Amino acid sequence: MKFAFSTVACPTWTLERVARLARDTGFGGVELRTLGHADPTLACDPCHTAGDKVRELFDEVGVDVVGLATSLRYDQKVFPPIVGRAFQDLDRPVRETKSMVRVASGVGASYVRVFGFEYGPHETRARGSRRVIEKATAAARSARHSGVKVVIENAGSWARGTDLAELIETCAMPEQLGATYALAPAVDAGEDPVAGISALGRRLQSVRVVDTVAGRPVALGQGDQPVEQTIGHLARTGYDGWVVFEWPRLWMPHLPGPEAVLVDAAEKLYRWASVGTPGRIRPRAMAGV
Repeated sequence: MKFAFSTVACPTWTLERVARLARDTGFGGVELRTLGHADPTLACDPCHTAGDKVRELFDEVGVDVVGLATSLRYDQKVFPPIVGRAFQDLDRPVRETKSMVRVASGVGASYVRVFGFEYGPHETRARGSRRVIEKATAAARSARHSGVKVVIENAGSWARGTDLAELIETCAMPEQLGATYALAPAVDAGEDPVAGISALGRRLQSVRVVDTVAGRPVALGQGDQPVEQTIGHLARTGYDGWVVFEWPRLWMPHLPGPEAVLVDAAEKLYRWASVGTPGRIRPRAMAGV
């Protein structure tokens, strides 16, 4: 098992500073959040820097660029029905995904995260799923020879891992799609994480964790989310993918700064992962901490 953090923890930091932060706090990787080429909000958005330079920055400190996390969603409706296809840009999410796949490939990331999101109140689940899968299939096809996977994160109408697994299996080429399992929305939807993770099986590319109290992020182990139990389950089942810790200062700038929070998170994640494993899992050397 490998541990990374999302750059939503440090939206005003440069990529160089982010790379050093990962090294100094003991994380082996970083998931880069992006808002796209035209949005200047994130100082560490990889869309604003040449891919080879980003790769070099992280290679120099021995930290992996895990993935590219986007806000892209595939639930756009045709409105008005049928005739709306004549003037709506329904292919835009697929084109934007293809663009993000190129960015991910350039920086050495293995996946691009997207969302299915939700179907309407007067729409059947099957109809909403078809709309999402049509775009997901096209996006996966465009990424086929890139070395980058398109991964869908559980959220909205597909908040549980079991829902997401069912959605992906209906894709015309499910082998090209992966999944990110976000613990908080799944648990809030009433799912046992063991069931959700098991349902996703080999599709699982990463697991996203954050601890909360009444929806407010808190230090790992101090909230209501079963993060410790989930990490223990992943360790016992031999999961060797990435676990991404999220500290959402991008949306909640009042939260404490990332340095101490990330040190604490890394220590707990490695400790929880070591329980029940044959040998102790040790964090990376924490330089300067």
